[in-house]
Amino acid sequence: MADHVALFIDGAYLDYILRDEFDRARLDFTAMANAMAEGADILRTYYYHCLPYQSRLAAKGRIQQAVLLAGDSDFIPAINVAKSEGVLVRLFHGEGCHSELWQAADERVKLDQAFIDSIRQSPRQP
Repeated sequence: MADHVALFIDGAYLDYILRDEFDRARLDFTAMANAMAEGADILRTYYYHCLPYQSRLAAKGRIQQAVLLAGDSDFIPAINVAKSEGVLVRLFHGEGCHSELWQAADERVKLDQAFIDSIRQSPRQP
């Protein structure tokens, strides 16, 4: 059985790092979700500008991985719950990542120019 993953994307944080670190890159969100999932089946993708609804997918045994794109400490309690249920937590982050969030994650991926370039929107054709 393939792993199922839930993606959690902090839209305000993504806007911030795209503006300050990647020259306001415009992204293909489907490509971004697929890149973050790293081949796992995506059960849900949550994109939010505040703390998302907590459906306790980890406690229900529905996911084996939680993948976050975040930079502040809001997710630390949820990460701790997920990890206690055996869920692997992978964090995608930019330069300004909260140290406790970084430490709480099982795996970390620092967003770099190569990653952003791989998920940019294709230029529109006239």
